[in-house]
Amino acid sequence: MPNGQLSVVVPLENFISTPLDTILRELLDRLDGDKDRMRLLDIVRRLEHLYSCRINEETADLRILFQKFTSTRDVGRMSAVDKLNSSILPPMSASEVAHQEDMFLDELHRLMEQANFVMLTQSEYDDALKSDYLIDLDMRQRKERLDSVPIRRFFARNGGLKACAAAAGVCHDVLVYHRGIGVHRQEGLFVMQKVDYFIDMVFAGLFAIVSFLTAAAQVWKYPTYFKKIQLEASKDEEPGLTRTMSTDRQRTVKRVSLAASLRHSWANFFSSNSLQEPTFREMVVVYRTKQDLDATEPGQLPPIQVKSFRDIPLADFEMALPEMTPATKTLDLIKLMAALAIGIMTIIIKVSTLPVTHAQTAADKFRAILPILCGLGSYVIKIIVQFQSAHNKYAQLITQMLYSRSLDSGDGVRSYLVDQRLQQDLKEAVIAYFFLQRGQLQDMGLLDDEVEVFLEDIGEPVDFEVDDALLKIRADGLLRCDTAELGYDSTLQAVSMPRAVAKLGERWEQLLSQPVLCPYCRYLDHEGVGDNALGSGHAQHGGGLLSANTPANTPAVTLQEQEV
Repeated sequence: MPNGQLSVVVPLENFISTPLDTILRELLDRLDGDKDRMRLLDIVRRLEHLYSCRINEETADLRILFQKFTSTRDVGRMSAVDKLNSSILPPMSASEVAHQEDMFLDELHRLMEQANFVMLTQSEYDDALKSDYLIDLDMRQRKERLDSVPIRRFFARNGGLKACAAAAGVCHDVLVYHRGIGVHRQEGLFVMQKVDYFIDMVFAGLFAIVSFLTAAAQVWKYPTYFKKIQLEASKDEEPGLTRTMSTDRQRTVKRVSLAASLRHSWANFFSSNSLQEPTFREMVVVYRTKQDLDATEPGQLPPIQVKSFRDIPLADFEMALPEMTPATKTLDLIKLMAALAIGIMTIIIKVSTLPVTHAQTAADKFRAILPILCGLGSYVIKIIVQFQSAHNKYAQLITQMLYSRSLDSGDGVRSYLVDQRLQQDLKEAVIAYFFLQRGQLQDMGLLDDEVEVFLEDIGEPVDFEVDDALLKIRADGLLRCDTAELGYDSTLQAVSMPRAVAKLGERWEQLLSQPVLCPYCRYLDHEGVGDNALGSGHAQHGGGLLSANTPANTPAVTLQEQEV
């Protein structure tokens, strides 16, 4: 491809990144009268408030779990509420701590999927390891500093899920979620990266020559063995097999790397280069360090770190992982060993060529090789200093990139995910209802195609979750279906806009009349308190999932048993 461009194939996601206002403007332009436009806006407003109330109730347990696991354990920085809870709550057993950790990770994973985040796959991780963008340095994760026990239990419980089965190996130590594909562009001379690339190419050429000579010797000495290797290699490359991630719908994104640009034209070595790399628009990492685990008192919940980032390049995404450190490249070690070998050989040759007539005492020999030793030592120190300087520069670059791309951490991530789930649910429901109500579409497949064409026209190719969107609007009475379960053979019909407004009003009344789970009941003594004091529709939960000391085998309490 021209200018060293490569195509990166990525699967289409369910994530709709286009703002709701933009989608609404496009939909309103397709309506004729102002009355229909006002009705559509009324439907959207009612859906937004209805979904917001439901999601807040559904994620109430996760909100409390986040407060438990992401609050600070530093006594000097603890809030008054944290100090009070630490003093009055009894210590938990190991099984109770594990139960709370399992609930936290399960609820968080469910919220991630509802917000259309996907877990990092092995193919995406392999592509990041073999590609370089701005960080031309091998990175190594110090797994000994991570506590991966809760995450490994999560995979053991959910191994049958598709997301867990295709997850990258690194996710067993650090949960990595992402959504959306963007593009990052960078322009500059990239002097440090070009020098590293040139040195790597020189040594790679030397290795290629040595490998060719070794292979030639092996062919001459062991011809049958070489034929056997060829046969095994041909079996691995059978036609029809592919190593890329299989998906029904894909898109391609252009990648312009420095290495590809230099290979395309050596003139780029002396000019400014424009690089381009696909990015994860949003990325969330979940992990726990052993330092946090060791600093937690027995019987308390060790904190779990949750951090979010934006616009992380695919080729350099490992920089956002915890406990990453620059690793010395194999070529760097070989360069150092080559310098030492050349110096030692020079010393041997110098000693062996000393004049025989000279009084070859130890002092004389030392004086003869002293300049060589000084030069060799200076060269080795220079190489080590260069390595350390390069590592420091890359570490500073990583710090700057992460600082500018960091979104939030702790409970702020939960608040953002809850809002994003609301936005995704609302977009899917509004788009599905609009095209069913306005068009002659009565089939799930036709609706899926129509919506995806609409989203692609406004600049965003998406794999629309048509079944999930139809389930939402059907649950609120906005969709009629001739079958008990939705399917591609079902006949679909959306209710009219006036009827939709009335249906959503009924759903809102039903929601307000339902018993609510009181967040204060676990702190109050309800004996002698009548219904008038508590109000109608009040329900007592008695702790349940919200209790800090709920064991794993605690039976569920029904709403009828909780009522006061």
